[in-house]
Amino acid sequence: MKPVKNILSTIVILFLIILSLFTLYLFNGKACNFFRKNKDNIHIAVVAPQKSAAGKSHIQGIQLYVDRINKKGGIKDRKIILDIYDDANDKTTAREKALEIVHKKRAVAVIGHISSAISISGGAVYKQHKIPAVTPSSTSDKLTMENKWYFRTVFNNSSQGKFLAYYVKNILKKTSIYIIREDEEHSSGIAEVFKKEAKEINLPVNYDKAFRAKDPNLDSCLKQMVYNIKKNLEQNSAIFVGTHAREGIKIIKLIREAGIENPVIGPTAFATQNFKQGFDQYPLEKAEPGYYTNGLYMGVPLIYDTANETAQIFKKRYWGKYRETPDWQAAYAYDTAMVIVQAILKTGVTGQPETIENDRIKLRDYLASMTLINDAVAGTTGLNYFDKNGDCPKPITIGIYRHKNITSAQAQLQPVLNSRLIPDIGAALDKGYILPYKKGYIYKTNVVYVGLEMGSIDELNLKKNTALLDFHIWFRYQGEFDAQDIIFLNAIENIRMPPPDSSKKTALTPGKSEDKITATFIKKEEKAGLTSLLYHVRANFRNDFDSDRQVTEEYRQLGFKFRHRNLSRSNLIYVTDIVGMKLTDKSGFVEKMKMDAVLSPEYDWKLDDAHFFLNNALKNSRGDLRYLDLQNKFIECSQFNMEIIIKEDRFSLRRKFSGGVALWLTAISFLVLSMLVISQFQTTFSRFAKSIWFFQALFVFLLLLSAEIVLLSKMAGDPGIQNLKYAILTFDILWWIVPAIFIQLGLNTFIHKPIEKQTGQATPKVMRLIPVYIIYLTTVYGIVTFVFDQNITHLMTTSGVVAVTVGFLIKDNISKLFDSISIIKAYEIKTGQWIQICGFDEGMVEDITKLSTRIRTREGSLLNIPNSVVLSSAIRNYGYKDDVYWQNFKLETVTSKSPEQIMKVLKTAILEPDEILKIPEPMIIFEGQGDSSAIYTVRYAVKDYSKKNEHLTMAWSSVWLHLSKANIELATPHRIIKLAEQISTKTHISA
Repeated sequence: MKPVKNILSTIVILFLIILSLFTLYLFNGKACNFFRKNKDNIHIAVVAPQKSAAGKSHIQGIQLYVDRINKKGGIKDRKIILDIYDDANDKTTAREKALEIVHKKRAVAVIGHISSAISISGGAVYKQHKIPAVTPSSTSDKLTMENKWYFRTVFNNSSQGKFLAYYVKNILKKTSIYIIREDEEHSSGIAEVFKKEAKEINLPVNYDKAFRAKDPNLDSCLKQMVYNIKKNLEQNSAIFVGTHAREGIKIIKLIREAGIENPVIGPTAFATQNFKQGFDQYPLEKAEPGYYTNGLYMGVPLIYDTANETAQIFKKRYWGKYRETPDWQAAYAYDTAMVIVQAILKTGVTGQPETIENDRIKLRDYLASMTLINDAVAGTTGLNYFDKNGDCPKPITIGIYRHKNITSAQAQLQPVLNSRLIPDIGAALDKGYILPYKKGYIYKTNVVYVGLEMGSIDELNLKKNTALLDFHIWFRYQGEFDAQDIIFLNAIENIRMPPPDSSKKTALTPGKSEDKITATFIKKEEKAGLTSLLYHVRANFRNDFDSDRQVTEEYRQLGFKFRHRNLSRSNLIYVTDIVGMKLTDKSGFVEKMKMDAVLSPEYDWKLDDAHFFLNNALKNSRGDLRYLDLQNKFIECSQFNMEIIIKEDRFSLRRKFSGGVALWLTAISFLVLSMLVISQFQTTFSRFAKSIWFFQALFVFLLLLSAEIVLLSKMAGDPGIQNLKYAILTFDILWWIVPAIFIQLGLNTFIHKPIEKQTGQATPKVMRLIPVYIIYLTTVYGIVTFVFDQNITHLMTTSGVVAVTVGFLIKDNISKLFDSISIIKAYEIKTGQWIQICGFDEGMVEDITKLSTRIRTREGSLLNIPNSVVLSSAIRNYGYKDDVYWQNFKLETVTSKSPEQIMKVLKTAILEPDEILKIPEPMIIFEGQGDSSAIYTVRYAVKDYSKKNEHLTMAWSSVWLHLSKANIELATPHRIIKLAEQISTKTHISA
């Protein structure tokens, strides 16, 4: 019996080694980093006022990105260390901290400061000692214009001032402006730009008054200014307040208390935490949150309700780490850290004392070279690159305060980067889709706020992954919006929204009851230039959200997503109606659904979370005549997504342990089990065999449980890992196999050995084998039934048939059985792989039986191919989802640019999508010349052959976008045009 015992012991030991490797994976190199010497780290200095809300946002945003990089192993196995300095938002202190950074000689770059005047003070030191610095929030033109060592990832005062003046004139439609400003550099700079731009666009400035921030009579001075404005204020005018947050709080309070109802617009300083929290002390604000700021406009670098999916992911991660909603400063600080880390990676700097000065020069030179959009770092706030002055050209969003929340104004402006992408400029101008701006054009983007109230979730079918959702949905907008043009992308039936003022229900499913699935118009409201439409929708939706927890057994996703049928993102953006839905509390929506019993307990599932997010959807133009002249036939549309996460409502030990407790339990169980396994080989402990078996079983159970919790929580939190469901499957199988092993060991310990000891004779082999067969046969039945959800009743019934009948069955089916074995062994074909058998459509292998191989095609058809045919055919195996395969496509460009330039653009474009692998490296191959064109083949590697078409679309879209930005045109064969001309000529002659 020793060989069996040794084999089982080896299995247990291997099992422990595998779990210990998983534990090391979860630590992600932290143990190695612990022993790494400090000289191997790379230091980045962060300077901000640590006691202020704005400073805290900056530091936390930077720390969030650095922690993610360090968790992945740092930069070439070097951790990034943040040296944090508190400048107290004071010029003198800022200079002192800058000198301290200089003297320590270890920071390769500086992130900070948060305000312009402070940045200029510290910047003089960085310039003198040649240390590159990047600010996420200082907007003074002077900062970067006079210091080649300073960069910024936010827009500057000039672009902000011009933009705000244009918005007041062309969007708010005001005929005059009143200006209050302070005399310090930041505010006076933006106010002067605003004033100058106002005059250029014929917006009269009726009042322009500056004050000294350190005036001892400041309060009375500001009160007099507000009084003078109110006395002479025209009805169709606006007030521009160009100040810092502290002075702005006083002025806005005076304007509100004076009863002035004209629009007030301010700079980016009014979108900070310091400004929002500055009103909390006043009684009227406490009684009615937002009393002073409601309706206040300001330029904002980033508003999350109109931000892209990357920003939404950042917001979720920030909340998960700090339990706070990030402001725009946190996002810009995050991107600033990203830019510097990318520069470190590109330049290869190490930050060692002997190379620190040269490293700083390398970083500065690299940052200064990031002047093209192809060099940009795509971050949370958009593309990060710099102009010749070190400024980052980013768009400005107009925000408006509603109940202390900054939401997007009903109309936004976006730059037109390439007017050729507009099919008909004249028609676009007439419809107000674009506006003239400087020497070009600017998109006028309408913002439609979307809110909803869930009624019920019925007909939950997790096998088909569908559910019947009943909800009320409303749209609030300014101007024109046609809800009939909405397309629900994951609706099983075609939902047609009725026109406003229509009381007729629109049935969606032919042959089914009208009151089961309908879309009904409820009401229309108009007030103060805003329109609100309310609908009731009850329809079946397919739950096809791509989420980390979707593949787990405990969590599932429900919801819907929609976009406009015609309008692109340049003209229409959907925004979550945070105010209307009262989503200031993140859990409010979920709690209300629970109170309303939206999901019935009969389904054994309960509500866990809900998300509203936006992303860009690519819509095929489908031959639309407006887009015939465009090279890219795909149009970006704003897509609204509502996702509800439900959790299985059953007892689970997994939920009883937190991740931290489970990690400790994994380590302790591993150590104890290691000692127990070693002890069983020692004769000294043979008399304690029963106790050893008991403790081994106990700690194997704890190790299996805790390792499962730690591993699955780790994998579910990382969107880059695609094998979560396989990990779950592995643990489900282990929960059957490991107990079977210990039951067999228990039989030997508690039954066979005691009997042998008493009788002095070895137990007959048949008596040992029969229980083992029963144990493992039961284990196999359990795995097949409960893990793979297969019905084996017939198998268990026929398992008692006598061996004589089995012989006859084998006689008839032995050849077919060997066929199926040959397919698996010789051809290495397994279920889950994508293959193409000669003469048949490609598809995924669903099953290999002894009779046939079942393949599910891309169109959803099921092919049953006899195994004999499979064995005699040529087979192309594309592998599993995680297997790498190559794609390629050809394109022809005009010969106006050199092949080197075009190949560089193509290489950059194909490396941009995350789904395209960086290793092996994509290839751009010059194939030769065509008719007045150059022919290139773009070849790249991807994973998951089931998404072949999506990968090709994504790659081509990225290539087209980069070619357009680089002004490289795709070639059109001349012979087609000539043929059209010949036909036209012949037709004319015959006429």
